[in-house]
Amino acid sequence: GESLARRARNILDELNDVTSKLASLVLNVPQKTTPAEYQAQIKKLEERREELEAEIELLKRLINEQG
Repeated sequence: GESLARRARNILDELNDVTSKLASLVLNVPQKTTPAEYQAQIKKLEERREELEAEIELLKRLINEQG
């Protein structure tokens, strides 16, 4: 199960990264960004976060089945 655990760790790392990028975007609106670009950036990060969370759920299930 080492490879699954390693995969889970990588996903969690990326999830943390995406979450902090989202937080800093929300807290500090970039100066030279149009509202449309800003919305698009946030949407992209939120979609990525949802993908990662779904992948974590899947991995949890796989890891539990192995145990």
